[in-house]
Amino acid sequence: IIALSVSDIDIAASRIKGAGGTLLGGPTDVGDRGELAVARDPQGANFAVLETRGGDPLDREPRINDFMWNELWTSDPDQATTFYRQLADYALGSKTMDNGKQYEYLQGNGKPRIAIINSPVERLAPTWVPYVRVADADLVVTKARELGGKIWYQGASAQAGGELAIIIDPSGAGLVVQTWQQ
Repeated sequence: IIALSVSDIDIAASRIKGAGGTLLGGPTDVGDRGELAVARDPQGANFAVLETRGGDPLDREPRINDFMWNELWTSDPDQATTFYRQLADYALGSKTMDNGKQYEYLQGNGKPRIAIINSPVERLAPTWVPYVRVADADLVVTKARELGGKIWYQGASAQAGGELAIIIDPSGAGLVVQTWQQ
């Protein structure tokens, strides 16, 4: 589950409900980390909002084995974009990829934060998909198989470059691993 940073947890909880989402739990105090609320968006994707106590970590380029990105895979990106823009006052951003297609995302403080795209997997319920930067996608795929994971896709990334793999762990949680040249 992803956690979106918000400046006021109570306002975010109110916005979730007002925009058609469902508050599943919280706001709850999570110690030094801050306050957290877990929710479901109108299309059924689960997420959390977090008001940090000490502020968000500084933005930096992801290192090898760092989480680097989150995408919402959904059947209605426009509806989802409208919902999430209300939660954290995101602005729209876009980038022309190597293949000439536009990749749209939401940004906060002038930095890309999340993307919301048409699901590349048929009949998949709306879900957040984390991306992890790796040095060798093939090596991670081999290890994932050894540990009981399933590979949905392995190959070149047409949009962002590098090699990627979509991995489903034994519990059913998915993630994308990707090589990334800064």
